[in-house]
Amino acid sequence: MTTPVYVVGCISLIVQLCYSDKVKKRGVFIISCGVPGSVGYLICVGSSNPGAGYAGMFVLVLGLYPISTLAVIWITNNLSPDSKRAVGMPFAYSIANLSNLVSSQLYPSQQGPRYVQGNAVSAGLTVVAGFLYDACWVLLRRRNMKKAKLIAEGATNNGLEGDQSLDSMYVL
Repeated sequence: MTTPVYVVGCISLIVQLCYSDKVKKRGVFIISCGVPGSVGYLICVGSSNPGAGYAGMFVLVLGLYPISTLAVIWITNNLSPDSKRAVGMPFAYSIANLSNLVSSQLYPSQQGPRYVQGNAVSAGLTVVAGFLYDACWVLLRRRNMKKAKLIAEGATNNGLEGDQSLDSMYVL
C-alpha cells in the first residue's frame, strides 16, 4: 500500500527538480511545496477515515519529497566560496537530521494508526518552514537588488568575496 505513495512522491520530485532547473528558480518551488505538504498532514489529522488518510499521504508527498532536495540544491547554489559551502552543507544536513531525534517523540506507537499529534505538529512545522523559506527568498532578492543597483551605478567591486561579491548573484 505504500509503494504508490512513494512513486507519486518520486514523480513529483523529478518533475519539480527538472522544472526548477529549467527556470533557474528554487525558492518559489520550495515555498509552494509547503502547501500540499501541510494540506496532506491536515487531511490525516482531520479525518478518521483510513481512505482519507491514505489520500492525504498522496497529497503530502507531492510537496514533502521535493522540499528537502530543492533546499539542498538552493544552499549549494548560493554558498561560495567552497570553504563556506563546506561548512554550510553539513550544517544544513545536521539541522535537517534533527527531525530523527524528534520524530520518536511526535509519533509514539500508542497513538497509531492516525498519529494526530505528530501529523498536527508536522503540519504546523511545515507552515513555519514555508514562512522561513519565504523570508530567506526575500533576503536573497534584496541582496540581488542591491548588487544590481551597484552594478548599474558602475561599480565593479564591492569589496566582498564569495557569494556576497558583485560577481555572484543569488539563485532565487
